[in-house]
Parts: sequence; C-alpha cells; structure tokens
Amino acid sequence: MLAHDPAGALARLDAVLASEPDNRLALLRSGAALTALGRPREAIPRLERLVRLDPDHAEARYELADALTRSGERPRAIMEWQEVLRLQPRRAVAWSNLGAVLVQSGRAQDAALALERAHALEPANPVVAENLGAVRYNLAAVAAREGRLDEARQWLGQALAADPGLRRQAVRDARLAPLLSP
Repeated sequence: MLAHDPAGALARLDAVLASEPDNRLALLRSGAALTALGRPREAIPRLERLVRLDPDHAEARYELADALTRSGERPRAIMEWQEVLRLQPRRAVAWSNLGAVLVQSGRAQDAALALERAHALEPANPVVAENLGAVRYNLAAVAAREGRLDEARQWLGQALAADPGLRRQAVRDARLAPLLSP
C-alpha cells in the first residue's frame, strides 16, 4: 500500500487471510486496498468481520464507513461515521465525511452541524470551509424559495463567512441577491 500498489498489497494480504482469516491487520489493509481499487462493496464484508472482532477499532470503523459511503449505502454509512466519531470525536475528517453523507441523504441541517464541528476542529481546512459554505448556501436557497427571508439571510451570511467565494454565486441568484449586504 505504501508503494501505491493496492493490487499487489491485496494479493499479499489475501495470502495472509487464507491461513489466518481473523488477522486484524490483513482484514483492515485488504479492505482499504479493495476500496482503493474501486471495489468498496467487496471491502465491506472484510471490514464488518474486523468490526465484529474488535468493535472499538477506530480505523476499522473509518474504513467501513468509507466503503459504505462509496457503495452508496448511506443509512449504514451514517451509522458507521457516528461510531467513528464516538471513538474519535476530534477527528475532523470524519465529521466532514459524515456531513457529506448527510447532504447526500437530504439532511442539510444535520450536515451543517457536522460540518460546523469539522470546521471548529480544523478552521484552516479549505475543503471543510467550502463544504460548510455550500451546505449553508443551500439552506439559504431553500429558505428563500419558501419565503423565509430572515432565515435565508442568516444562512447566507453564515455561508459567506465560511466561503467568501460564494458571493459571486449569490449575486447571480435572483432569490438570494436581494439578501446580500452591500
């Protein structure tokens, strides 16, 4: 894996698992290799096995959540990201990933809360700030479309605070442009 050869790593790890099916390191790394090879569905059973062997193994939970996310299994992915965060509440990337899955699941307000946690932990992370801004912007657009202009103005202000680059988009948005401060 360190040599950026997930296929080669997988072959070696499969050899280990053939003789030691409960080898925790081989289960973890082979699951990661399968995900890296674009085969996250195949990674899930290995990672689930590892989680059954060691329910508090944070990296196993992380890899399982990632494989579930990449497989489109959003409800299960959300539960696994929450387990990662139970074990590692200060892991900003896990909060960010949870936020992304929540957005995909249509839970924008919950996503904003998760992304706010990620941003609080890593305020200099531009990807987290951009994702947080995008979620808040979408919440502003929904509120404006539904006629809740005060709420839309608040969400828009928070979106611009997270990602000032969104101002260009808001200027061109007929519903949000009037809510911009000069």
